[in-house]
Parts: sequence; structure tokens; C-alpha cells
Amino acid sequence: MKAIANLRQPISIQDKQRILNVLNTLMDIRAIDLDIENGVLLFRYQNRLALDLAERKLWEIDCPIISYSYPDRRPLNFNGNDSDHGALV
Repeated sequence: MKAIANLRQPISIQDKQRILNVLNTLMDIRAIDLDIENGVLLFRYQNRLALDLAERKLWEIDCPIISYSYPDRRPLNFNGNDSDHGALV
């Protein structure tokens, strides 16, 4: 699955390298792109546990995820609501 994470902005070149190094060590996470000017990280993850681990590791290096979006995520319920995330529009 794909996620877009908003981090603090701007991100320095050193922070970018630390973020990519941390994410590259995680088995079920693959960083796709990191926009240092806007603080936007695009990555793929295999499951919710991997997503939680990535969030914790980024918090530990002082680059916490402020918010997420899931561009290719489908709602769990037929009516378009997901009990974890509210309405998906």
C-alpha cells in the first residue's frame, strides 16, 4: 500500500539522509520520494505494523509524521466509511 506522510518543513539535506537511512533498514517499508522543501514523504508499506514502526522510528530521530493520506486506499465498508478513519471522499 502507498502512503503520503506530511513531516515538518523544510527538511535539511542531513535530515533527508537520516530519514532515508532509517526507512531503508525496515523490512516492509520502501521510501519512494522525499520532498525536502514541503516535508512530504511518499512510501510503500506492507501492513499496519510496518506503518506503525516507521512512524515510531521517525519520531525517534525527531522527524515525526504530522499527518497521513492514503492515495490508493479503499474504504472497508460499502457505504464509504471506515471505522478507523471516517469518511473517505
